[in-house]
Amino acid sequence: MGSRAQSKAYIRRPLLANRAVLRDGDSRKLPLTGFLLLTVLGSMLVLSSPAAFTSVGCGATIKVSTTLAADIGPCSGNGLVIGASGIALNCAGHTISGSSSSIGITLVGRTKVTVEDCNVTGFLEGIYLSKSPGNTLSKNTADKNGYGFFLDSASKTNKLTGNTANYDNNAGFYLYGSSGSTLTGNTADSNGLYGFYLSGASGNSVKSNTANSNSFFGFYLVASTTDTLSTNTAKSNKNTGFFLSGSSSNTLSGNAASYSGSYGFYLYDGSSRNTLTGNRASSNGQNGFYLSSSSNRNSLTGNTAQSNFNTGFYMSGSSSNTLATNTAKSNFYGFHLTGSSSNTLSENTADKNGYDGICVTGSSSADTLTGNTAENNLLAGFCLSGSSSNSLSANTAKSNGLYGFDLSGAASNTFTGNTANGNDDDGFHLLGSSGNTLSGNTADSNTQYGYYDNSVGSGTAGTANRYSGDNCVSNGLGGSSPGGLGSPQF
Repeated sequence: MGSRAQSKAYIRRPLLANRAVLRDGDSRKLPLTGFLLLTVLGSMLVLSSPAAFTSVGCGATIKVSTTLAADIGPCSGNGLVIGASGIALNCAGHTISGSSSSIGITLVGRTKVTVEDCNVTGFLEGIYLSKSPGNTLSKNTADKNGYGFFLDSASKTNKLTGNTANYDNNAGFYLYGSSGSTLTGNTADSNGLYGFYLSGASGNSVKSNTANSNSFFGFYLVASTTDTLSTNTAKSNKNTGFFLSGSSSNTLSGNAASYSGSYGFYLYDGSSRNTLTGNRASSNGQNGFYLSSSSNRNSLTGNTAQSNFNTGFYMSGSSSNTLATNTAKSNFYGFHLTGSSSNTLSENTADKNGYDGICVTGSSSADTLTGNTAENNLLAGFCLSGSSSNSLSANTAKSNGLYGFDLSGAASNTFTGNTANGNDDDGFHLLGSSGNTLSGNTADSNTQYGYYDNSVGSGTAGTANRYSGDNCVSNGLGGSSPGGLGSPQF
């Protein structure tokens, strides 16, 4: 085909007009054109003509089901335009290439179209859908475009499966104002901004996709609601693996974010009422899970944050969140709340972190910590600094490198039924703290004191805090300082 092949391809279209049927006992002669395909269907023999070829080039509009026989391009404008609903475009692995303008494959106002096995490169948008619901995109590759796959307004309930979008200038997959679509088993690596970008998108299912080594975020949701992200992987993205900004009521489960430059999972700018379950954040440059800027009423359950450079679970300026049965291991801090109020932490584990296990600081108040375990942390199991009116009950701090429970400048907090065992300094250490109430706690086998309190006031034993029914046994230097804060060890 010479140079003509650079801009044109050929499509196969069956010539149904020359079909004939032979039945048993029928001896009619049939006009045959070219080679005939003989098919046995029970007692019926079907004869049909061969596929024909029709040339198609850059900018062509496809109105019948089409299989490409050659590459198309480079195109100075659009590649191919889908001109009818209910048809299929199979590129059979061929490439449609552009010159940094227009669109590779365009669907506008189309439905029930299948686009598969196409390689699209060098366009502003590789594959673009606008007002096109109910289509299927599978096994396509859209590399080195502005956007790889772009689903624009009202393009809903589409299925994207097994596609690849790498090295695109902006995002690999971009859903703008689109809803109810399913993205499964797709890959978006090494893109200029994001792997998967959902803006004003709702009710989409994003499952078992991979977004690695993107310049900002692996998965990015902006002003998006009721989306479900499950079993996705985000690795080595330069900023964040999963970033939600102003996005609410989404569900993230079973996802993994590792080796991000900053954060594994980041909820920002009023991202509220989201549910995060069974996710894993490991070896990220800052925090594993980060909630900030009024990201309220979120639920984090059964997640794991391990070996992150700063904090496993970090909350700043956010309230009324629930964290339960999460694990923070081998981070700097395990859990850290600052300027955050009315949050509930229950049955979480902070283990082997390089500073404190669970720390509540920076005017955080009215937080509830119940049934958590902090063990083998380098400094304190639980830390309260400059925080007030928090409630800690039935928590366990054991085998930490310094204190079990460390209060510094903390006021009006309540400690009930907590246990501090085998810590390398004091079980409960109160420094410059007043108005706190400790009742029914246990401090055993700590290296220094069970209870240490340097405050002066009208409380128990001349301190500024109140102790009642607190137990202390087998501590290295004594039950308490001053004496009388617990029993039976004085």
